[in-house]
Amino acid sequence: MNILDENYVASGNLWYFHNTTGSWERDGSEEYKGSEDDFWKICEDDMALCVQMEMKPLYEYAEEH
Repeated sequence: MNILDENYVASGNLWYFHNTTGSWERDGSEEYKGSEDDFWKICEDDMALCVQMEMKPLYEYAEEH
């Protein structure tokens, strides 16, 4: 990997970013200043609020309607 690449992360050095837009891009996001454990705890808490929905292929839905 090229260390001059803006996405390069040296082994063991990770940075965490957050935003309110849902974007995966670093531009437009803010660096998270808390600990790694705190970051992942927030992510897990947010995922617990998500509702699991059954996925149905569109062709099955179309047959029913």
